[in-house]
Amino acid sequence: DKMDTDEGGGVELMSNNHWVDRPPSRRRGPQQASSSSSSTSSTTTSSIFAQRDAPDDVEDEEIMIKRPNSDPDDDLHSSDDIESLSVTSHEDYLLSNGQQRGLHPSWVKVVLILGLISLFVIVAGLALHFGVGQSVTDTGLDRNSQIFMNAVSAAGAKGVLQTLTRRPHIAGSNHDYDTAVFVKQQFESFGFDEVKLEVYKTLLNRPLDRSVQLLDSNNVPLFSCSLTEPPVPEDPTSNDPDSVEPFHGFSPAGDAKGELVYANYGRYEDYLWLDARNISLQGKIVIVKYGKGFRGNKVKMAQARGAVGVLIYSDPADDGIKRGPVFPQGPWRPPRGVQRGSIYTGFGDPETPLWPSTADAPRLTNLDETEVSKIPSQPLSAEDAMPLMRALSGANGAIAAPQKWQGGFDFPYAISSSSAVIVHMKINMNYSVFDIWNVIGTIKGQVEPDRIVLLGSHRDAWTMGAGDPGTGTTVLVETARGFGALLKSGWRPRRTIMFGSWDAEEYGLIGSTEFAERHAKLLSTRAVAYLNVDIAVSASPLFEVGAVPSLTQLLSTITSRVLAPADAYWNGEKLSTVFDMWRAAYMFQNHSVAEHPNPSILGSGSDFTPMLQHLGIPSMDMEITDVNGTYGSVYHSNYDSFYWMSTFGDPTFEYHATVARVFGLVAKDLVDAEILTLNYTDYAIALKGWVDFAEGRSQSVFPGVSFDWKPLKSAVSRFREAAEKVEGEKADLARNGASNRDLKIRDLNDRLVLTERAFLDHRGLLGRPFLKHIVFAPGLYDSYSGTALPTINDAILHNNSTSLQFQIQYVALFVDAAIETLSGNMNLS
Repeated sequence: DKMDTDEGGGVELMSNNHWVDRPPSRRRGPQQASSSSSSTSSTTTSSIFAQRDAPDDVEDEEIMIKRPNSDPDDDLHSSDDIESLSVTSHEDYLLSNGQQRGLHPSWVKVVLILGLISLFVIVAGLALHFGVGQSVTDTGLDRNSQIFMNAVSAAGAKGVLQTLTRRPHIAGSNHDYDTAVFVKQQFESFGFDEVKLEVYKTLLNRPLDRSVQLLDSNNVPLFSCSLTEPPVPEDPTSNDPDSVEPFHGFSPAGDAKGELVYANYGRYEDYLWLDARNISLQGKIVIVKYGKGFRGNKVKMAQARGAVGVLIYSDPADDGIKRGPVFPQGPWRPPRGVQRGSIYTGFGDPETPLWPSTADAPRLTNLDETEVSKIPSQPLSAEDAMPLMRALSGANGAIAAPQKWQGGFDFPYAISSSSAVIVHMKINMNYSVFDIWNVIGTIKGQVEPDRIVLLGSHRDAWTMGAGDPGTGTTVLVETARGFGALLKSGWRPRRTIMFGSWDAEEYGLIGSTEFAERHAKLLSTRAVAYLNVDIAVSASPLFEVGAVPSLTQLLSTITSRVLAPADAYWNGEKLSTVFDMWRAAYMFQNHSVAEHPNPSILGSGSDFTPMLQHLGIPSMDMEITDVNGTYGSVYHSNYDSFYWMSTFGDPTFEYHATVARVFGLVAKDLVDAEILTLNYTDYAIALKGWVDFAEGRSQSVFPGVSFDWKPLKSAVSRFREAAEKVEGEKADLARNGASNRDLKIRDLNDRLVLTERAFLDHRGLLGRPFLKHIVFAPGLYDSYSGTALPTINDAILHNNSTSLQFQIQYVALFVDAAIETLSGNMNLS
């Protein structure tokens, strides 16, 4: 599960020393501290980024290309399916027919010229519409990159997504297996060296009967929630009988009855607000809005306060009718739309924590020993939630909710009442061990086959999953298509490239976590980087990326080479490149212009978590979205469909192709570059910004208390010095003058990769043993958001001055370890 769009717009701590209310985006935290070392600049003038107005709408005519002689039920299309036109045969045809009709040869030439001009216009139009020839700017493009870019197409992306979204494919289902086979066949058709289905056995749940009722004082039902989503005639997949009814992954079965209490978004600060006013949740059923945090944290914090059940609903002010026309007339959530999702706060199969769930693996047999919630929860539509909220509002002795807790219903919200509003929820679940299927495709490296660049996206979905994760899987397949074209041209990568199509991500990053746990030793020694896509496209035209800082310059370079789609506008002006789209997103999120935007901090909610925060593999995640978080309105609902995406999300599918081009070019650089383009000067600059920010917070939280920040600040300063020396070392080796050059490059590349691993604490973070990264972690009370220097910032959050001083000195030890790893020199002084 992932999205800040689903959980959009919460208050997050930013590295530029202020709090901002973030727009709906996804699973990442604040932007990294500004770096001055990025050398790439945008071709777009800064005037584009001077305002925050919405871009003008630019409509493109949609052109459909059908494969010649194709089966009408076959929806797969690619640039390879467009037959080339023979100019010679076309000319012969004109001449022969012209002579037969008695036309003068000069007229034949005119007709021929006009025909060729028309042909050029048609082909150019198709190329612009479907992405052929608009992949990159003229600078910095080598032949192999051009081959890759030309193989990626909007038409191919459209066909892949249409196939993936034909049926609902929840993890462990027959349709889920069908999608695994489809992706496997795609990889095989592209000429990969090896493609395998990797099977794990994992605990999953499915809903049986569920009921939520409002009771009167005699326990007679006044209202019963429907807990269903009706089909929409315009959307042909919305009536699929195999679509699972709305439920929460890893909610336990339960029969709970209690007074209803409203807790806003169920955030940490919301529960603190209730605590401060002695509003008890003991024995209560809590109702909260979706948004501004991971649903699992909402339930976990309510459980910690004694609640017996949690209801989470979609408020019309956040993603429904108060935002605009609802689906299918518009993109927003209809009144009966429901967001499914997992409430599991662990990682991987709950019954095999920290070890892989293979067929012969030992399993925990008591759910109480796992991270699975102890209280039931149920998602609600706005239509189902309204009578419950209205009952609170109209009850005698109602406690009014503060203005900031109000929403989109046409009555004032209340928290609770002296005359109790009673709700009864009964949830029955089937818990079983299911097979799940990762698809692993490999292209073996020619020079360094033992060094791996890993690309991944999950494949399972709660329903059709067009946006989540269909767009990500589509980008992964289109990227694989591009590398397949390179293989056909005779290219071989320097390093091994591996594609992972993960299963059961929605339940708790299960497929990728089991893969990481099973292959931990090999990945820890051989993995160069992990590139992730999940909700790759949800709207346009903002490009967002989360990554470790060492990848900043590579991202700047690649995004500056890839052209933005033809309809990418911001503030009424055309965005030329993806770099400009990134700058626009950065400006919107941070309310400031940046010549060199920086990636966001990776939190959790997607498959980069086991790779980065468990194994220490340099990672990134990217997507294209909009300023409104529009896709959040159908996220995890029955309406997250091909119809929604092709009508509202990305009708031309050009943004799918654009993400694939960026994604693939980043991967190609990492597999082909003789000297890896990881840059730790950017990392050191970001670290300094985060340390300075934490120091500022500590002064605010602990006025008059002095902390010794010198050990950490000194270590960060020395880390930058080491990083700058390594950049000099790169330059020297690039000049080809060194003796034993190949050996020295191998040593340098290994140091660049392993420096990220130096930030791992083998003991894990306090209370979170799976998470080992001392620099990056999911937020403690919102797993979607990312936190830099988590142990330091958690100490500040909990007002623990003793722990803070300890963590300042403790983190400095890991920075020292990173210095040794990067420099290759042991510090014995």
